[in-house]
Parts: sequence; C-alpha cells; structure tokens
Amino acid sequence: MLTRLIIFLRLNLLVEVEGDIQIYFNYAGNILRGLIPYRDFALEYPPGALPFFLLPRLFSGDVMRFRGFFMVEVMLVDLLGLLLVLFYCRKRGFSQAYQGLAGLFYTALPAVLGLISYQRFDLIPAVIVLAAVVLFDSGCRIPAWFMLGFGFAVKLYPVILTPVFLFKSYRDKTLKTDLLFGIPAAVLSTALLWVPLMIVSGNKFWFFLKYHGERGIQLESIYSTILLIARLFGYPISTEFSYGSWNVVSTASPFLAKVSFLVMLVILGAVLVHSIEIIKRKNWEIEDLPRLSVLMIMGFIIGGKVLSPQYLLWVIPLIVIALPEKSRHRKKIWGSFIFLTLLSFVIYPVFYKSLIDLHLLPLVFLVIRNSLLVLVFYMLVVSGRKPIGKMLKKEGLAHEKGDL
Repeated sequence: MLTRLIIFLRLNLLVEVEGDIQIYFNYAGNILRGLIPYRDFALEYPPGALPFFLLPRLFSGDVMRFRGFFMVEVMLVDLLGLLLVLFYCRKRGFSQAYQGLAGLFYTALPAVLGLISYQRFDLIPAVIVLAAVVLFDSGCRIPAWFMLGFGFAVKLYPVILTPVFLFKSYRDKTLKTDLLFGIPAAVLSTALLWVPLMIVSGNKFWFFLKYHGERGIQLESIYSTILLIARLFGYPISTEFSYGSWNVVSTASPFLAKVSFLVMLVILGAVLVHSIEIIKRKNWEIEDLPRLSVLMIMGFIIGGKVLSPQYLLWVIPLIVIALPEKSRHRKKIWGSFIFLTLLSFVIYPVFYKSLIDLHLLPLVFLVIRNSLLVLVFYMLVVSGRKPIGKMLKKEGLAHEKGDL
C-alpha cells in the first residue's frame, strides 16, 4: 500500500498526461456523449476494455482527474493480483518465507517498470488471466473458463491459453466436462461484451483487428533489434511514428511484419509440444499450469511484431507462481526478470528519445533486455524437464546409482 501510495502521489505531480490516458479519456467521453463504440468512432481495443475506461470517467470531468481515478482502479486490480498470488502459495503449502518473497517480487516489479504500469490498463487483463489460472488449478473449472473468456474480451491474448487449459483437463480426466461446460462459459463471457456491439456496428466492429494487423515493426521488438544491429553494419533504417508507436522502417520491415505471425505460431506450437511431452512422461507437476501459461504468453510477446514495455505486466503475475519453491532455476529466472524489467525502464522512458534517434547506448540496452527475455523463456522450458535419472527411477527402470 505504501509503494502504491508513493506512485500515486508521484504520478499526480506530473503536469503532462500520457498519450494512452488521453485516449482512454476520449473513448469514455465519446460513450458518455451517446456515441456507439466502433459504429460512431474507431477504437484499437476490444469491447471488454471499455468498462475499465468508462468507470473512472464517471467520476471525472477532466483528464487530470480521470488519470487519478484510473490509477486507483488499476491499483485495486493490482491488489487483487497480490491476494491471488498469496492464495495460490498458501494453497500449495509454500513456506512463509517463500510467500514473503513472492509477495515482494510481485509488489516490486510493476514499480521497477516505472510509472507506465499505472498509466496503461495492461495489469487488468494480466490479473484476469492470473485469476483464471488460479481458479482452474484449484478445480473451479467453469469460473476459470468464464474468466479466460472475459480476458479474451478485454485484451485478446488470453485466448492462447486455451490449449494449455485443455491439456490439463486431459491430464486430470475432466476434458469432456470442460468441453461441454467450460468452453461455452468462456464463449458466453466474451459474447456478453462483444455481441451487442457487433450487432449495432456491423463491419466497423472489426476495425480494431485490422488496426493491429496493419501495424509495423515496433521499435522495441525482437525484429527491431535485428534491424538495429544490421544498421551498425551499414543497413539503412529509419524510425517513424504510426499506429500509436514508434516503428522501424526499412526494406525488410514489411516482410518481417508479415512473417512475425508465422514465427509466433511456431514458438507457441513448440510450447504446446513441450506440454504434450510432459503429459506423455506423466510428470505434470502442480506448478506446470502457471509455467506453461507464462510460456505461452512469453512466446506471444517474443514472436510478436510489437513489444511495448507494458507487455511485461502480462508476465509478472504468473511468473511469480510458475516455479516450485525449491526449484534450482527460480533465483536465476527471478533475477533475470528483475534485471530485464529494470532495463525496460531505462529504455522507456529514460533513453527512449535516444533510441528513436538510433543512438548506440540505448541499442545496447535493448539487445540485452530482449536477449534476457529469450533467456528467461528458455530457462522456463528447461525448468520443466526432469533429469533423466529421476525419470527412470520414477518409472521403476533405474538401477543402482553406479549403473546410471
């Protein structure tokens, strides 16, 4: 509460308002004036995001006051995420020391990322996904599916967790129940928010999908890093502001933008193959649902053509609970993620102007940050693989230690 109070006071001292806050304020203002979203004005967000823009607007007549109420809204959701993390840790019987560390990790990382954490709404879908994972892991399958559908209605990306949920259903022998009742619950929660606007807006409803499909290579993405490194060897590139972000422009940019979706599918497919291997080995651990979920989200981020700093907020709630208490990989993964989060703050907002101007120092920071992101992804994969000796022993095939 103290850290969030400090952030709240610090943000309210800022005279300038973040561009995203202004966008949220304008969207909510249009709705209050009687305009129909998608039909009367274009949006870049799915319908599920609109209630979170509209609620703080009901209590504010200007954008400065709106920013304050919006921060309170995000911080309340943030607090709910902390409670969910602690609930999961206690349910799994983790020690008090580990619960303290998990709570500290969860509390610190959004603050390390900077003031952007509470001026964007990305913590909201992240906590919705966390709730879906914790509910599903606790056996509350129908509410979990409902929350997953709600997350899709708010931010789209949670839909990629559907196969992982179904794999766990198969592992727990509840696949039929989840298909008959869980999937319809997810569809219902999405339809409640989407269908009314789809009916009144017609083809205009799908603009937000077209908007994101037409975006270029965002300056902080993995693909941008490749192009920026190529520039050091004479490859010509430039930067431009379009579709709400700074993007890298080069002759290869259109190709990379098109192939990025295929790369993302390959990465997500590899995570699903990893999930199937775990099921076949019959060593699905209690923490594997959060771990596989965070792997899917990180694969989506790494393979995507847009990598805004607030996307790290999608990962933070799940990576806290993604590993067993005694995992030998936990300290390395947590330490690496803290460092890459700090680097993200250094890149944006500290050195962002220099990065736009293609200076060397922020490029070095960006290369390290994106490399660490890939490394954390790899370490999370490795952490789910048991040593072959333990696997053989578990299956009754191991002999004496000297024979192995």
